[in-house]
Amino acid sequence: MKPNILDVWRTFKFYGYRRIAAYSQQTDGPKVSEYMTLKLMRELGIKSRMQKRYRKPKTVVTVDQKPNLLTIDP
Repeated sequence: MKPNILDVWRTFKFYGYRRIAAYSQQTDGPKVSEYMTLKLMRELGIKSRMQKRYRKPKTVVTVDQKPNLLTIDP
C-alpha cells in the first residue's frame, strides 16, 4: 500500500489524505480508507503541498466613531 500512496503523492503533490484515499477507491489498486491513508502518510513522512488560500483583508474604518447622540443632560 505504501508504494501506491507514494506514487499518487509523487504525481499529485498537492493531494492530501482525503484525495489520495478517493483516488485509490477509483483506481484498480488496493482500496485504502482515509484513516489508513493518513496513517501511512505519517509513517512515510509526506504531506500535502497546498498553498494557503488568499484571505481578503477586512474593511478598516478610518473615520472616528461618532459620540453617543442620546445624551441626557442633568
